Amino acid sequence: MRVPIAIIGAGRLGTALTKALYAKGWELSDLFSRRLQKARDLATDKTKAIDSLKALSGRAGIYLLAVPDDAIEEVAGSLGDMGPGVIVAHCSGSASMDRLRACGSRIGVFYPVQTFSGSGGEDFSRIPLALSAKDPDVLETLEDLAQSLGAPTYRIDDADRVHLHLAAVMANNFSNHFYGLAMDVLKAKGLSEELIRPLILQTAAGVMQGNPHERQTGPAVRGDKHTILYHMELLSEHPRLAELYQRMTHSIEHIRRQMDKDKVKER
Repeated sequence: MRVPIAIIGAGRLGTALTKALYAKGWELSDLFSRRLQKARDLATDKTKAIDSLKALSGRAGIYLLAVPDDAIEEVAGSLGDMGPGVIVAHCSGSASMDRLRACGSRIGVFYPVQTFSGSGGEDFSRIPLALSAKDPDVLETLEDLAQSLGAPTYRIDDADRVHLHLAAVMANNFSNHFYGLAMDVLKAKGLSEELIRPLILQTAAGVMQGNPHERQTGPAVRGDKHTILYHMELLSEHPRLAELYQRMTHSIEHIRRQMDKDKVKER
């Protein structure tokens, strides 16, 4: 039997969860945001929009905390033990489940491995959900919730989830940062960002087709020292960017050398 759900937090993740749960027919009893109007904009007539945890209706059977990592313990302390049968889960990739200990023993983690736009509408059937709980019944309930969204589910404990989150940060935040830096280089010369958007799409598509290390291209793989030195010269007035370029080049060269050594051993 489905129970009402309370969403604590109406940022990018909270918005995505709210819209996805509504779309799948879940009842949301409460929606908390420090900005009351944001909660009101997302809530339906059956959902209580609040900006104070003291105003919670108490009807929810599951509380999902879509708040910053540093706020999880504070929110958990404000919630306390919600009573028999009630589940409280946070949605962080890196925070320990123990940050919810003030909420009792029926606690867990409901971590979507994805970045969110803030507008909602994400397809959760394409978003892996990493789930944790010490209580088997809680874990099963979180799995049922995830599967109702069509999401692929994975049971991952705290120790492994932090490594998953690290990988996610590297794959998403770091690559996005480099895309931004690349566009800054174009902008500085009055060149259109559209010149590299197809390349970005092709690179992302390639990752889905095999080992990124094996698909690596560019001057570092080819051993084109002349081009590398020329690029470093072009970046001479931007020391931080030059250092990033050099470190990334060295990393690519190192991995390529190791791959070549491994191939020799296999012969």
